[in-house]
Amino acid sequence: LGAATAVLTEVRRAKSQARLSLRAPVHRVEVADRPEHLAVLAEAAGDLSRAGTITDLALLGPADTLTVTVKLAG
Repeated sequence: LGAATAVLTEVRRAKSQARLSLRAPVHRVEVADRPEHLAVLAEAAGDLSRAGTITDLALLGPADTLTVTVKLAG
């Protein structure tokens, strides 16, 4: 749950910085993190995509720390 919350926080931050509605669609979100966090995110991918209005959620290879790249639509 913590990993999903961290990803949604980054998505919301990107939308806020771009002065977009929190309901604005996101083209792609790329996430790298520790393997155990990626496993949790894979299970929650559908919910995470719906909550963040994410079209393409890409779980990348393992990393030592959480890295989230948000590509807004448009």
